[in-house]
Order: sequence, then C-alpha cells, then structure tokens
Amino acid sequence: MKAQVRLDFNANQLNNNIKTRIIKSLYKTGVKIGQDSQEIPPKPPVREGTLRGSMNIEVDKDNFLVRVSYNTAYAARWHENPFQPHLDPDSGMKYLEAKLIRFRNNYLEFFRRQLGL
Repeated sequence: MKAQVRLDFNANQLNNNIKTRIIKSLYKTGVKIGQDSQEIPPKPPVREGTLRGSMNIEVDKDNFLVRVSYNTAYAARWHENPFQPHLDPDSGMKYLEAKLIRFRNNYLEFFRRQLGL
C-alpha cells in the first residue's frame, strides 16, 4: 500500500512565523535575565533608582540576538569597578555578567520552552 500526503504551505509565511517566534522568545528571555539581574544578588545599586530604571532590552531581529543593558553614564563603572562602594548589601559589581555565568543553562532552557521545544 502506498500513501501520499501533499502539504501546501507558503514557505515565506512559515519562515516569518518561525522568525516571529524566535524574536518573541529572545525578548522574553531578555526580560528574564533583566529581572534576575535586579532580584538576585549581586544587584545594581539603588540610591534613587535611576540605574535600575534604565534597564533596556533590545532584540536584534536580523542576527537573532538579545541585549540587556543599563543605560546611565555610570552603569559600566558600577558593573566593572571592584572599588566602587556599594550602598545596598545585595548590590555589587557584575550584576548582569554574574547571572549569565551562573544561570546560562537555565536561560537556554527558558528560551527553548518559550519556543515550544
């Protein structure tokens, strides 16, 4: 016995749907990374909340990258300088990088789940 199945689909539309899912999943993963950077020590320091409030999540749709950043003039100084006095006991340097190292596999799994894999 022979069976044949014909699938009619628009490859461009399918491609666009997949791209849209990837972009949404990247954004949600960026949000998770950003939340962790503010909730799990070391956290960005807070005096007035300007640094924590400057967090930005950007998805590069062409290269499928997500960027989580803090956008104040002093963000890099707080992130990189081991001699910077930290006002909050839960704050400290490497408030983004530490999460990426510690939770890398968790973020990859989170991304996979967002994609439905």
